[in-house]
Amino acid sequence: MSAKKQTKPSRKPTNKDNNLPESVQWLLKFLNLRSMPGKQNLNKLPVDVRKELKCPPLHPGLGVEQCSPTLEDFKQFFLKEWIPPKKGTELLLENGRSLESLNTEVKYPETWYMPTYDNYPFELKLFVQISELWGEFCRILGNMIHGTKTYDNEGTAEESFNHFKKTITEKYIECLDDDEIPDKGGYSKNRGADFRGIRDVIVGGVFEIDSFPHYGMLPQALYASILDFSCNHKKRLSRLRQCPLCGTFFYPKQRGRPSDYCTNECKKVFTRRPRNVDKALKASSRKRIKKVTMKIAKKEIIDWLRTFDFAREEAEEEYEKEKSSNPNNVASLKAFQNSYGRRFGLLKQSKNNKG
Repeated sequence: MSAKKQTKPSRKPTNKDNNLPESVQWLLKFLNLRSMPGKQNLNKLPVDVRKELKCPPLHPGLGVEQCSPTLEDFKQFFLKEWIPPKKGTELLLENGRSLESLNTEVKYPETWYMPTYDNYPFELKLFVQISELWGEFCRILGNMIHGTKTYDNEGTAEESFNHFKKTITEKYIECLDDDEIPDKGGYSKNRGADFRGIRDVIVGGVFEIDSFPHYGMLPQALYASILDFSCNHKKRLSRLRQCPLCGTFFYPKQRGRPSDYCTNECKKVFTRRPRNVDKALKASSRKRIKKVTMKIAKKEIIDWLRTFDFAREEAEEEYEKEKSSNPNNVASLKAFQNSYGRRFGLLKQSKNNKG
């Protein structure tokens, strides 16, 4: 008895395939939160791309209910993936508490960005910071990858990216000030490690000579990771892709033709059509072909009749009579000759004329 052939499951591209730096691998995982292979997530794509998709999935059950990460998603991600070089259990919140103490069951208000925002719990304020950062970075990268314009009148995606980088730099420096990082680097007894001063950090970032340090404090660690990618790995943007189905950011394999999809699941779903739709499209295609063929056949039949001294009006009338009585006889010139031509002796005359 032959063993059952096992199909090799499609996998999400591992960043190790391209020997990506650890910080870049981490950033891709952060950007791809809530992106699942085979699940439609068009809300993550630029608006222009959504409008121009030529063959979007048609099945209604392909999407995901929650397109953006929740506070619980962020918490579990940081605990599992940490933020290089700090491990998840070493990450701290702005209030000095550990990440594990973050209460993700806090109730969300019905309205956001109201005057009462300052009175929101610490957890919700942190969620706004992280989710806005995640969403804005996804939006800008998507516009850069697809070459689409931004919706905020900032011009090109490159200009939007530079503006975003400037804003993140300002927030990062604010965190350093709040953390009382001195102007010059040195050794910290409290942290038990060497650190760089604000001046060293800014100069290093401008000249792309080193990654941006952080001390395990959210959201400072996030700012540092994004700035590291923006300054030290910006050249990799030209190879970055975004899946048109699930919105996953990924780097295609270096060998072979780059794929537009992150996995085979997304490629199959995106190109697959429901059976009823596929049947209707095939029927429509057959009708178009038949219409073109009939048009060509009509011209050939009328031209053939005119070789027997039929006026054009008479030839057209004979064609319409035959079409009305037996449509199959006018499907082609040969069919018309073998039916109408034989019946009235025209086919024999045509052969004699050739002789």
